[in-house]
Amino acid sequence: YIFIHPQRVSSHLVDVIDPENIRTEQKIKANYKRLTVLIEEKRELDRQKEEIETLADRSTTRVLWGCAGGFIAQGILIARLTWWDLSWDIMEPVTYLLTFGSSIIFLAYFQAYRLDFSYDVMRKRLHQKRRQKYYNKRQFDIVKYDKLCVTIADIQHELIRLGEPTADIPHFPLKFQTLSDNL
Repeated sequence: YIFIHPQRVSSHLVDVIDPENIRTEQKIKANYKRLTVLIEEKRELDRQKEEIETLADRSTTRVLWGCAGGFIAQGILIARLTWWDLSWDIMEPVTYLLTFGSSIIFLAYFQAYRLDFSYDVMRKRLHQKRRQKYYNKRQFDIVKYDKLCVTIADIQHELIRLGEPTADIPHFPLKFQTLSDNL
């Protein structure tokens, strides 16, 4: 090969090879600045997310305790009607219809949501619905939160690729679960 401008070629090679790590240091500093800004933004979103989680958990607990209270009241009412006001002969068909009606409700729940009716599954589903309601009410952007977490993780991995020790990288490794997967 014949190079017409060997000085330009050699300066280009020095730029590409970066023997003094000037560009690498600039990239590392820029990534740290960006990472700091994004982590602060994530902290604020995490605070909002925690408030929403607390509200959803309290709301779910209230609904389930309300259901438990309703079942207790139903049992007390049936006992009262059976042993004091009426007799078992009158209450037996009523209890049969209550049990049959409950079975129909549980079957309808299974058909509608394709989930087994257990209290754990019902609690998780109710919590998920309440959480989604509060996310919408507070205008919490789930997609933005997920993208922010992915971006932070990408910057952390970029810093590792650039040769930074993991002990120097803030919040490494970032543990997160995308919220949009849970909705």
